[in-house]
Amino acid sequence: MDNGSFTDGKLVGAVLTVVVFFELIFGGKYVK
Repeated sequence: MDNGSFTDGKLVGAVLTVVVFFELIFGGKYVK
């Protein structure tokens, strides 16, 4: 069963998307 891995992958993708979204909004101030 790959269901767990698939769910984790979606979660990671969602988190990365949110991080990039906030970085774009705040002008990348969180990028060191």
